[in-house]
Amino acid sequence: MLYQCNIVRARINAIDDLRPSRQTKPRIDERSNQLTTPIKAELEAQNAKSGKEPASISYEVLQVALNRHQLAEAELAPLERKLLQIRNSLDQLWHDAPPSPNAGQEREGDMARSEKSIKLWNKVAAAGRERKARLEAMSASYNISAGLAQELSWINEKLLVLEKTAKQARETATARNLQLAQRLCKNYETLANEVDGHNPLWENIKHSAEQLLGSSRDQPAESRSTIKRQLDATSSAWDRLRAEMAKRKADLDECLESAQFYADAEEAKRWIQEKVTLIETAGILTKPLESRNDLDRALKYCGANSSATMVRKIPHLNSLF
Repeated sequence: MLYQCNIVRARINAIDDLRPSRQTKPRIDERSNQLTTPIKAELEAQNAKSGKEPASISYEVLQVALNRHQLAEAELAPLERKLLQIRNSLDQLWHDAPPSPNAGQEREGDMARSEKSIKLWNKVAAAGRERKARLEAMSASYNISAGLAQELSWINEKLLVLEKTAKQARETATARNLQLAQRLCKNYETLANEVDGHNPLWENIKHSAEQLLGSSRDQPAESRSTIKRQLDATSSAWDRLRAEMAKRKADLDECLESAQFYADAEEAKRWIQEKVTLIETAGILTKPLESRNDLDRALKYCGANSSATMVRKIPHLNSLF
């Protein structure tokens, strides 16, 4: 008799957990409200939005909604295990219970309430997953949009640098100044290395944007069109940057070649003037060279490098002689 009383008492305790007025259903309903109902700021955005498109909410509001959703999700998950434990306990209790006239009907009622609670949990969990997917899709679009905006800003900065130095790379004064031309070339190499190093980051952002636009994730049409415009604008900016970089390299290569030519010409001029001064000072040209000794003496004053040797050292000056 005592055994039967304990069985009945355990059955009653288990059934109490399944009754709507007890713990399980109110907790599921509370999590359902947090998992499926927009927060206040979302509702305000929806009320302010006209038309049928989903409302645009700020990134801050989106993060608050995601944080609340994740907390509710973490609180809902353990309830599934509890519901399954209760169902199994009820099943075991009825299996061990002594026979009674209404046992079959009561067991069916208990198990029906148990299954109803489990179905409610599954329904809430599915709705929560659906809303989470929408929130995460919106978060992804915000992140990609922000990345594209930063990328476009970075490109515009580099284009501005190229624009500010474009005139100097084409000036005649630069083409005649080897040190200045070399400094501009070095600055260009630094910029080119920075652009090359940044390119993988752009490829990642571009791939993410294209993947998002090509996916079936729930995205507001406004967000998709915004990202599409940003992607097109940033891609065009990259094309322009690469074209400007190639043009600048060609200008600097030509400038450096010209500056090197003028530097070599100036060196040759100094060398010639130095030899002329030595010859004039020695008085070698005041009388004809009458002997081999006179010629050797003249070459000695000219130094180790003859004019022919100087020309061979500076190929660009061949046309001057």
